[in-house]
Amino acid sequence: MDIQTLTLNADQIDLLPAELLLQLLGGKAGLAARSHDLGCTASHTAEWRDAGGKAWLLPCYLLRVASRAVLWSDTDEAGVDDVSVVDTYEDPDDLRLQVEEWATELARILG
Repeated sequence: MDIQTLTLNADQIDLLPAELLLQLLGGKAGLAARSHDLGCTASHTAEWRDAGGKAWLLPCYLLRVASRAVLWSDTDEAGVDDVSVVDTYEDPDDLRLQVEEWATELARILG
């Protein structure tokens, strides 16, 4: 059986395991496409420095899916990486803040 279309409501999406949600979004390739065509809900670019002092940009993205947020980084060097599925902030206006905080923490860990 080949399923071409699947319709889920927000409550059903919230019950999906993170791995299945990512598969439904097309995996890393699907997230990469959303990075490049701005098919995401919010984005933020953080900066970090490696041990040699070289500065690197770390573009990060957030896609709101029901009451969850899919967050990922996407760089020319590593492609899509550091994918997380978490609960979204209650206020949709705070999604930019959520991706900024996530990107800043990720940059801190890398640096």
